[in-house]
Amino acid sequence: MKKLSLIFLTFAFFTLSACGGAINEVVPSISAGGNHSLFLDADGRIWGWGVNIYAGVAEEEIRDLIKTPQIINQVSGTRALPKFSTVAAGERFSIALDTRGNVWTWGWSGSQWEGDCLLGHGEIESFELRPRRIEDVPGFGNIVAISAGNRHSMALDINGRIWTWGDRVQSGFGPLEVSLRPRMLELDMNGAELPAFSKISAGQHSMALDVYGRIWTWGQGHHGHDTLWPVERPQMLTTGGLLDVSIALPEFVAIDNSIESMALDVNGNIWTWGSRFPNTTILAQGWFNTRVGWHIPRQIVSNGNFTRTEIGPLPAFGAVAIGWAFAMAIDINGQVWSWGQNINGVLGLFLPNEFNADRPHKIAELTDIVAISAGFGFAIALDSQNQLWTWGSNHTGQLGHGGQTSESGPRKVVF
Repeated sequence: MKKLSLIFLTFAFFTLSACGGAINEVVPSISAGGNHSLFLDADGRIWGWGVNIYAGVAEEEIRDLIKTPQIINQVSGTRALPKFSTVAAGERFSIALDTRGNVWTWGWSGSQWEGDCLLGHGEIESFELRPRRIEDVPGFGNIVAISAGNRHSMALDINGRIWTWGDRVQSGFGPLEVSLRPRMLELDMNGAELPAFSKISAGQHSMALDVYGRIWTWGQGHHGHDTLWPVERPQMLTTGGLLDVSIALPEFVAIDNSIESMALDVNGNIWTWGSRFPNTTILAQGWFNTRVGWHIPRQIVSNGNFTRTEIGPLPAFGAVAIGWAFAMAIDINGQVWSWGQNINGVLGLFLPNEFNADRPHKIAELTDIVAISAGFGFAIALDSQNQLWTWGSNHTGQLGHGGQTSESGPRKVVF
């Protein structure tokens, strides 16, 4: 469930310096996971809070909950931690990418019974309490993007190739193949060579955006193909819907997924698909339309109110994020919109739980936002002054306010 912040950026392949220096810039980033949160500051240092065995904050003792942001110890074992460029929080584990393109993981490694190996070190049934670098994997390096899902992880290298590890269904290598270590994807569902990719998203299933703006999905569940069976290898999406009409999909610039999926097209329009229930609010389409199936991408065309009444057209958007039964987006003016099920106030609208929203609603209290992340029932936003705002469920202290009381609207995190 993650979720890695998605910012509307044009992807470019990087070139290594002659001396083998940094390939990734430090960009302050946020990530809301299953029961913990991560923040990367402007100095490349990681802060964590929530369930500590996943956040990785503890010194010598494992405290159950860290209720305020704490910086992760800059020494892991005998190795000083490098400067990091981005972070990603999974359900029970964390990933960080350093400026030299190396991947570090910590938290729960997964179990043999579940068929996971979440951390990519080839070990299961264990914990890594501090960041540990993934090493000795041939070809795995020069990574420029990472994504943490429920039970698997993804990485994108400098050449646009995707590496996955973890859950046997989501990894994309065929039936029941467990990836104990990072492994590069090479073939699509038809056995053809994959194109170069620009973005990745590991949630309940796997998504990727190729350099031509086309969406590829695979894994378990609601991936956008005309089946509820797992798709064992990457397969490109080709058909979407606009109101009652089936149409060819446009070029996309951003993606994210949890149980459902969403994408942002080149014109700033939001597309959603994949709910298991036909009248769920997460799709933001109003009542279920039987002529265009819920399993394929459909464009959101209007905002609304709490009586399922359309109000007007939506602005253009620049970023999207989807969590457990809710979704968010940042418009081009830096304002955040939310919709879905308002469990524990996760929509951030200062309304009781029963006020679900089947269409996007603006969170008036948030302005000048540059990044968002949606987790398991809670959300994080980062503004242009590098200030954090959190809301929603707080049963493990994942909001970072020092207590365990949920918040129905944005509240600034104090460091």
